[in-house]
Amino acid sequence: MPDVFGSDMLERVTNSSLSGPRATVRSRRSTDAMAAAMLELAATRPAEAIPVGEISDMAGVSRQTFYRRWGSPVQCLSEVLGQQHLDLGRILSEALADPTLEFATVWREAYLRTLRHVDQYIEVYKTMIVSHSSVFLALTDILIRAAGDVIEDTIGTFVENEVGAIWSSVAAQQQAGNVTALIRLWALPEERPDPEQLVDTLMIVAPPWQLARRTPEGWLNIEQLVSRRHDRLDG
Repeated sequence: MPDVFGSDMLERVTNSSLSGPRATVRSRRSTDAMAAAMLELAATRPAEAIPVGEISDMAGVSRQTFYRRWGSPVQCLSEVLGQQHLDLGRILSEALADPTLEFATVWREAYLRTLRHVDQYIEVYKTMIVSHSSVFLALTDILIRAAGDVIEDTIGTFVENEVGAIWSSVAAQQQAGNVTALIRLWALPEERPDPEQLVDTLMIVAPPWQLARRTPEGWLNIEQLVSRRHDRLDG
């Protein structure tokens, strides 16, 4: 399968700074150090059980520096992981905008890349899910936002661009649900399923618009998909 995102995709996400483009070099280093400390500690216990002082000590910064950036360890971990999913979404949008790539192929590769991202922080995700940490709920909200951004970019490729706000909201919620299900199914079992099989199964139950085929001009004909779904329901 072609590497539709480019070989440096995971590096682009992992090295993404949380500080913003206007931050000083020192500020970026402090933020990245705190993020790294948060991820290391969150692999051992829920964010709710990690004192700010332990994070700041490991990162070599003061507690005040932490609180200038985040209000709590829960917010810190939510944003650290959430930023990477937002970055994944932006890279996905770039790939979906390429008319030479099959739409379903891009989505399939995006799901596989998501599994690789989770693999990098597998103990963090396990701890978060098993402990019912509020971080996972906050992360779900970020995933909805990331999905909404992708869908907003993707809608421009639909024929006649008449899907509507309700469709966009439903699609974003559904996509976020797909990703959270994928994370759970990958992070929790003692015996993991084959990643290709897991993603292929997810694609079988994927919403029809993710499986759309482009016209020769590069457009997606969602009207035809909607028509087919209505025919099935009416039948």
